[in-house]
Amino acid sequence: MKLAGWIIGLSLLLTSPVAAQEAGENQARNGDLMALQLWTSDVKRFHKEWEQPTPPNLTTTTSAQRNEPIYLMILFAGCKVDDSGNCKLSGRVTITDPDGLPYGDPVQLPEWSSPRPNPQAIYLSPDSMGLTIEAGEKLGTYRISVQVTDENAGISATTYQTITVSEALASPA
Repeated sequence: MKLAGWIIGLSLLLTSPVAAQEAGENQARNGDLMALQLWTSDVKRFHKEWEQPTPPNLTTTTSAQRNEPIYLMILFAGCKVDDSGNCKLSGRVTITDPDGLPYGDPVQLPEWSSPRPNPQAIYLSPDSMGLTIEAGEKLGTYRISVQVTDENAGISATTYQTITVSEALASPA
């Protein structure tokens, strides 16, 4: 699916004053920190679309088939800079299976650091994470929580997204 209108929601997050964390289905804001999680089945296409003029038209999905990988892409903005002018963020991904049980251990994403970030810019995390539901694993709706922490500000924004996984379509004979 094409994620039409995500830029509108994102611009609202960047401009609305917020005292405590606000969260939408796949986006969250805490103070100046904004985080957005998107999923795609084609990382190369996503990166190519991301590099297009603003606003990019990103191909995303909230569904997958068994044995077909999908990839988490994290966007963020508004990180606080330290005395040297550097932004420092970390991320943690937690997945819950269709029965509400943990799906593996939480994943700690590598720390992201940027010198002198533009406070008005939206950044795409350099790291992504794949998810593939294999044979023998549960089908249904998985819930993904992504916590982005601004280490300099000491605050986190946590996004939530559901991904529906169905059986793979039979291949034509």
